[in-house]
Amino acid sequence: MITGPKPQITFGVIFKIDNKPIIFYDAETYSFAKAQASQNFTFTADYYRMSDNSAEVSSGHVKAMLEVVIQEE
Repeated sequence: MITGPKPQITFGVIFKIDNKPIIFYDAETYSFAKAQASQNFTFTADYYRMSDNSAEVSSGHVKAMLEVVIQEE
């Protein structure tokens, strides 16, 4: 999701858990022993520019959204 009057559009986002990049579609890596009715997980995100051309990079708002789907094997 890109917002603001002049949003930054040449960027990428890296989502992290425990300060390590998340590897999507790797269910074996992200398991937990005991499920509870309510649990908290803390994610962080870093963003980076995707262009080395300074003419394509500008200041702007960056907003990212992550949808988490939890499923059993």
